[in-house]
Amino acid sequence: MSVFEVNDNQYTQNYNCVIIPENGSSFKEGKRLRFNLDNQTGFIDPNSSFLRFEINRSGSGASGCVPEPTSGGHALLRDVMIYSGDGTNLEEMLDYNVWVNQELNLSNDKGYKETRNNIEGCIFHEDDTDDSLDIADIVSNNYSKAEAGGLKSPLTRKLCLPLYGGLFKSNTVIPITALNGMRLDIQLDDNVNRCLRASTTLVDAKDVVNIDLSGSNSNYLVLKSTADGGCDPADIKTHLAYGVGDVITFDSNDYNVASIQVGKPNVVCPPYTGTADAVIIQVSQASFPKKAYTDEKIAYKDDGSLSYEVANPVLVVRKVVPQPQYLNAMIKKLSGSGMSFDIRSFNNLKNAVSSDALQSATLLNSFHSRALALCSIQQSQSNNNLEDNLLRGTNESALNYVYNIKGKQVPSRRVNLTRYNINTGGNNVLDRNISNDVEHISETDKAWRNAGVVVRNLRNQQYNISYDRSLSNYGGSMDLRGANPQLQVQYTAGGNAKLVNTFVSHLRNINVSPQNGVVVST
Repeated sequence: MSVFEVNDNQYTQNYNCVIIPENGSSFKEGKRLRFNLDNQTGFIDPNSSFLRFEINRSGSGASGCVPEPTSGGHALLRDVMIYSGDGTNLEEMLDYNVWVNQELNLSNDKGYKETRNNIEGCIFHEDDTDDSLDIADIVSNNYSKAEAGGLKSPLTRKLCLPLYGGLFKSNTVIPITALNGMRLDIQLDDNVNRCLRASTTLVDAKDVVNIDLSGSNSNYLVLKSTADGGCDPADIKTHLAYGVGDVITFDSNDYNVASIQVGKPNVVCPPYTGTADAVIIQVSQASFPKKAYTDEKIAYKDDGSLSYEVANPVLVVRKVVPQPQYLNAMIKKLSGSGMSFDIRSFNNLKNAVSSDALQSATLLNSFHSRALALCSIQQSQSNNNLEDNLLRGTNESALNYVYNIKGKQVPSRRVNLTRYNINTGGNNVLDRNISNDVEHISETDKAWRNAGVVVRNLRNQQYNISYDRSLSNYGGSMDLRGANPQLQVQYTAGGNAKLVNTFVSHLRNINVSPQNGVVVST
């Protein structure tokens, strides 16, 4: 007997059930949250479940790290494990945030990276009298570091995250009673930078106005405004990673930020010329060395103090109550031959590739009997660049790739990646919109669709590359047991040591019976 579909209208009422973690109310990075659903929970609609919490940021640069409420917060969730009440492992989704990063990048119209870049740097709150904050509110009142004018500090932000993968993407009602309860463990990521920094613009060095201080004492720096070939001062909400009290680097020296304001440079700090409004940064040091400065940049300095805390987390699940006749039939079935249902899940098979390798053959120790797709996301193990999103897949000078399954090469020819071997780190529009290789785009589209991801965006794949292969057509699957699948990649240069996360999307069956209890087959 199968459980009923969510849209079968087999229930008479539904309501939210709020679960609080059993092991605390606040969690620093690297800690684990644990939610327990007892068998009295009954039946839940998994697609209506979500995680809600507050994130408190602290340390240098915290004002420029604002996770977007419905997407970016997933970066905090490194591993997600789900167990039945008797301890049976129902799912083990390791590097969940890497998978979700790619899924959201492909399934959003603008792409995950662009969505986060456009929203996460914003420092705002809706408690102002006009339901908004102008630029003066933010900078002159030191809004990024403390409460000002009775307003709440944006260093605390509420997030509401839908859950992805497996049970929580199932289109069937999950019988928690039959599983004798359920436990959800969430491991928070301890890599703070990759959790909170997604935007390349937040920590990018900013140009200052050319200035001659050879005869003057000054402790002011002025960012280039639109009139000087820079950015609009209003864009400070998305283009400044530091606030008052943080440390910046200028002319190879470190300085403490004393104030940030917007105004006319020739009024606030007479040594500067120009009449257009600009962002003016004052440092606490007495003055800068007396000399002329040309094309210097202000850079954010990472002192390692950036941290986050998850506070007051709750798991909200939608509880449904079936009609009495259906409930009685299910109870009767459970006490007899039992019941089973399928979910679409994934496992991460990790492998490392050395820095000097010009070609690699990564053996995937797959144990999956109903595999749908292989999605390999490659990352550098030595990426310490704060301007990069460390969750994304990188090309790492790959020339091409192919899978070998059951001794056969699939696809029949190597997938060319030559067009991705260009420098896409700048802001050049032509770089951002290079023509993508059709074969790689086709493989990406087929694999992720078969993995259950609705693919809407295939632009700019050079920013978030995965090496993919669909294993079936028309809803079928492949038995990978004994198939010895390999991912073979050729590189143009050795480069960095690499970590390859190969996510095997597969169908997983959960069977519940009085004789065997809860049995999971993959």
